[in-house]
Amino acid sequence: MPKRWAPRPSFISPSPVTCPTPIYPEQCCPSPYHAYPGALGIEIPEGKAGDVAFILEAITEKVVEAGGAGRFATWKIPINMAFTYASVEYGFDLADGKIKGTDIEHMKKLLVKHAGESQFNTYNNVATGEKADNFLLVVGESIIFGGK
Repeated sequence: MPKRWAPRPSFISPSPVTCPTPIYPEQCCPSPYHAYPGALGIEIPEGKAGDVAFILEAITEKVVEAGGAGRFATWKIPINMAFTYASVEYGFDLADGKIKGTDIEHMKKLLVKHAGESQFNTYNNVATGEKADNFLLVVGESIIFGGK
């Protein structure tokens, strides 16, 4: 193992949250609601359901309290919610005649509206040359809990 790498595990599943000093970069479908609240014992009051700012603060507090500052991350918005909101709005815009057919640029704008700053790419298999311009790959903005 290169010296620059810490000899600590990095996980992509919710199970390591209680292990000592893990690195938990992001979940498979990044969301503040994916694993963190349950694993950290966070109760979400009825009036705070869906309040992303509340849950991000609650997670940060628990992670810092447990000594994991800078070692846990996720996206700042639940990506599945953002996909749903953007897709429904896209469907309405298509039905209303605001767009025609596949409009990747319009979808990107809607995703930024609902997910915040994001990076986009289309599928391009460099080994085979296969491309799919209607297949959008998205990377959202991360938050590192208790990090800089």
